[in-house]
Amino acid sequence: LTMKNGSTYSGVVQILNEAETPAEDITTEVKEEAEEHMFWFTTSGGFSSATVTRTDKESDYVTAQTGTDHEVGVTFQLVVTPGVTAGIFTVALDHYDDVAKDGSSRSNETDIEVAFPVNVTP
Repeated sequence: LTMKNGSTYSGVVQILNEAETPAEDITTEVKEEAEEHMFWFTTSGGFSSATVTRTDKESDYVTAQTGTDHEVGVTFQLVVTPGVTAGIFTVALDHYDDVAKDGSSRSNETDIEVAFPVNVTP
């Protein structure tokens, strides 16, 4: 990924199972089971001061059944703070089957995790 220093980006995560023909959009399942999923975003290296905020909640996709309305992370905002340099942007999808989704803790089950090298331009 190449990002511009001092910029703000809006993002949408799409997960495709390209082993299927045509490719199956797994994002649909994540939305349908929003109360059981949450994306986690981390920045590291020279990119560690960049910030990521989830911009969607379970109620954007399903009627809340637990009385809570936690973030999901299919949509997010990434702020490339001034002065950051090259690093890593990691996206992980956790599944909450065996542990309760509290909105602030990782699950013990990660469905997918991908690390993207990031270059930053002035």
